[in-house]
Amino acid sequence: MSVPFRILVLVGLLVAEPAAGRIAGGGDPARDCWMEFEAPHRTLNFPRAPRLGREVRCFDGEAGCDVDGEVDGTCTFDVDVCFYNTDPDLPSCSPAEVTGAVVKKASRFPGLAALQSAIDALGPVATPTCTSGQTLAVPLRVAASGKYRWNRERVAVRTLTVEGKAIDRLRLSCMPNDWASEGFDRRNSRSKSMGTGVDASSVSLLAKAWEFDVGAQPLFPTPAYDKANVSGSPTVMDGRVFVASANGFVYAFDAKSGNLDWEYKALETQYHAQVPGIYSSVTLTADGRAVVGDGAARVHVLDQRSGKRLWRVSVGNPVLDHIWASPAVSNGRVYVGVASHFDTPCVRGRLVALDLEDGTELWTRYMVPENVCDNDLDVACTSDADCGLGSCVEARGAGITGTVALDALGESLYVNTVGCGSFPSMGHSESVLKVDAATGDIVWAARMAAREQFGHCAGDDAIECGSDAACPPDDVCVPHSAGTGVLAFRDFGFVPGPMLVDVGGQTVVVAAAKEGVAYALDEATGSLVWSNRILPEPPHAGQGHFSGGLGHRDGKLFAALGSFFIEPKPAFQQVALNVDDGSTAWTESLGATYSGAGVVDGVFLSGSPPGLVAQDPATGAVLAELELPAAVQSAPVIVDGMVYVGWGSWLDDTGGITAFEID
Repeated sequence: MSVPFRILVLVGLLVAEPAAGRIAGGGDPARDCWMEFEAPHRTLNFPRAPRLGREVRCFDGEAGCDVDGEVDGTCTFDVDVCFYNTDPDLPSCSPAEVTGAVVKKASRFPGLAALQSAIDALGPVATPTCTSGQTLAVPLRVAASGKYRWNRERVAVRTLTVEGKAIDRLRLSCMPNDWASEGFDRRNSRSKSMGTGVDASSVSLLAKAWEFDVGAQPLFPTPAYDKANVSGSPTVMDGRVFVASANGFVYAFDAKSGNLDWEYKALETQYHAQVPGIYSSVTLTADGRAVVGDGAARVHVLDQRSGKRLWRVSVGNPVLDHIWASPAVSNGRVYVGVASHFDTPCVRGRLVALDLEDGTELWTRYMVPENVCDNDLDVACTSDADCGLGSCVEARGAGITGTVALDALGESLYVNTVGCGSFPSMGHSESVLKVDAATGDIVWAARMAAREQFGHCAGDDAIECGSDAACPPDDVCVPHSAGTGVLAFRDFGFVPGPMLVDVGGQTVVVAAAKEGVAYALDEATGSLVWSNRILPEPPHAGQGHFSGGLGHRDGKLFAALGSFFIEPKPAFQQVALNVDDGSTAWTESLGATYSGAGVVDGVFLSGSPPGLVAQDPATGAVLAELELPAAVQSAPVIVDGMVYVGWGSWLDDTGGITAFEID
C-alpha cells in the first residue's frame, strides 16, 4: 500500500514533510488538492526545509527511493497520482470532480505514457481515486569520459475539473552512487561494478596521488589517548571525499587534489579515556547531508558542501555508550547502532531510528531486557522477588557495531549483534535479526552462539550455570573467570554488519562472526541456509577472526581476518567463500588485518600490513601491494580510477587517509 507524501502549507510557507502525506504539485493551494502525486517512501528532499521542496533526489540503488534497489545505472521511481483529495494540510482547497487529466509530453518515455493510460482508465472521478503501480525510470547520464552523472526528469500533469484546471509538477533526479556509505550499497556488498576505473589490468599501476596526516592536528592533549586513526572507510560523493577520525574531527577533501575543503569538530571534550573520537564512516545522502555518529553516542548531520551542522542529538550516555556503527539512511530515517566503548562496562545494545530532518527519536529497539536474574539470565525481572534465591540485575550486551543492511524498499533492516567480554551472552546477543524499519519490531531473530550464564560447573566447564542447582549432583557453580581458560566471557558474535546476497532466486543474509564462522540465513524466515567454520573456535574471541566487513562479487564472498589475539595463530588471513554453499574457495596468508573488503572488476582489495594488497578474486593471487604509513582498519573504496583508504587502527596513535590513482 502506498505511503503518500505531500507539501505542507505552514504559516504561509511550503515545506517538505519528512514522513507522511502526498506530494502536492506546488500550484495554487486552493486547487492543489484536486490532484496530488502519491509515491511510497518519497519526500521532496531538495532544497531542504525550510525552503520550498521541489525535487526528489535519489541515489542509484538507494533503498526506499530507487524501488528496484539495485545500482544499475537507472533510478526507478514509483509515482502515482490521486484525484479528488481531501487534504487537511490544504485547508483552502475543496475536492472537485475531475473530468480529465493530461500528462504533458507523455511521449517522452514509456513511464509517462503508461501514467497517461492509467489516468485515462479512471475516467471521470468524483470520489477519492488513485492510479496504482506506475513507475518512472530515470537513467544516469554517461559522459564522454565514461563517468556517470546525475540526470533529472520532470513530470507535469494538467488536471481538468468542473471548477477549472490546475497544473502539478514533480522533479525526479537520479544521482550516481560514487561510494555514499561504508558498505557502498543497501546490501553492504562493498562491491562496485560501475565507474570504478580500476580492474585487474590497471591495479598494479596505482600510485600515491595525495595523503593527509590526521595526527598532525590532534584534538585531545593527553598523550596516552591522543588517537588520530581513521578506522572508518572514506565515503565519496560528487568530487568530495569524507573521513572521520579518532581525533574527533570530520574532514571533507577534494577527491582529485586532496585539498581540504572543510573540517568539523564533532567532540568538544574527551568524555572518556578509552576510545575517544569517531571510528565509523560518514554516510552521505543524495540531498546533500553528511551523517556521522561519534564516540560520545551522538549523531551529527552536516551540510556536505560547507560542513555546517544542521543538527546533533544524543542517543546515549557519553561516558558509557559508543556509536561504532556507520549510520544507515532510508525513507527519511537515520538508523544507528549503539554499543559500549570497550566492554568495560557493557551497555544495553540497541538500534535507534531518528528523523533525518531534525533528529527526533522515532523508536529504539533494545536487544536485551532491562533486567535479568543473576541466577538465570533467561529470566527477565523487575525485582529480586522474581529471582528466587538470586538477584535482579541490569541486563547488558548485544551491542550493534556494524552498519545495518536494508531491503529494496527500506521497509526491513538486517542487524548483527556482538557479545560482551565482561557480561554473559544473553538476550539477542551474538544474533542476526530482521527488524521492521517503521516500528523497530523484531520480525525474526537467529542466535548463532549458545547463551551464557555468570558461571560454569566446576566439574564440567561446558555446563553454564547461575547456581549450584544447574550442575550435576556433587558439583558446584563457579564464576567463569575462576581458574579456567576462559577470559571472563567468550565475547563471540558479529563486529561488521550483515550482507544481503541473492543466490538462486533466494535472498540470504550473510554474517561472519569473530569466532571464525560464516553463516547464511534465509531473508524471509531467518532459518539457516549454510554455515562454514573456517577456523577453530577460540576460548575467547577478542577482536576475533572476522572483524572487517565482507565483500561480495561474482558468486564469492571475500574477507580479511583480524586474528591478532588468537592462539595458535591461524594458517591464513585472506579467504574467499562460495556464496551458494559457503564452501571455502581459496585462502592466503598475507598478514592479519582489521580491514574490510573493497571489490571491483577482477580485484579484491584489503588491508595487509603495512598497506593494501590487491588479489585476484578467482584465485587469491597477489596482483599488487600498496604501502601505507600504518596498518589498515578502514576498508578501501574505489571511485573513478582512484582508491581511497584510511589508515591507523585503534592500536595506533597515528592516522590519516591516502588516495591512489592510476599512474
